[in-house]
Amino acid sequence: SPLFFTRPVNAATGSITLKDVSEGEINGTYKIMSANNINECFDVENGTMMENGVRILSYQTHTYSNQKFNFNFTRVDRDGNGNYIYTISTSYCDNYVLDIIGCSPDENVSLQLYEYNGTNAQKFMIKGAYVGEEIKGYVLLTGSSNYTKVLMNSNGCIVQKSLNYNTLDLRQLWFFEQSFSSYAYKNSGYYDSDKQSGTFNAINYEND
Repeated sequence: SPLFFTRPVNAATGSITLKDVSEGEINGTYKIMSANNINECFDVENGTMMENGVRILSYQTHTYSNQKFNFNFTRVDRDGNGNYIYTISTSYCDNYVLDIIGCSPDENVSLQLYEYNGTNAQKFMIKGAYVGEEIKGYVLLTGSSNYTKVLMNSNGCIVQKSLNYNTLDLRQLWFFEQSFSSYAYKNSGYYDSDKQSGTFNAINYEND
């Protein structure tokens, strides 16, 4: 079964090294939690929207479906290496996915919600960020930048930014809290509080 990622501890400044995650480690429905603020995560602005151009924010965590995302991966060989490339959709509609505006490679371009089209704007690579042998979180590298830039919280908005390898910036690091999809499970009697590994919030999906 997939591994469950929890908040890194003892975060400290230092240069970072990126390491691969293995096949199947991230596969399912997750909240994308901030390593900088345990109370914030990725959030589709204004609730369960299904329209192009809606902003993706870093927002106070709650129980609703606009903060849960489905990670689907395919094997892609790039530069002779086997890398796993993810498309990340909302938990409430697989056809709406995370997308870098205009597939731009530039700094500070915002992350948005957009209908799935299979372009590089909608592709992401996940790597573990280590200081020495200690993992500090995970980065989401963007296909629009040829996987040279990462997603970062900038004043509450998620944007594309060059990774700072020399000084650890927790605004560029994330961790993953696995969730049940409320649409699949809210009538089944299962809740996140049922001792599911890797979760720490008791969430009653009947409130979704």
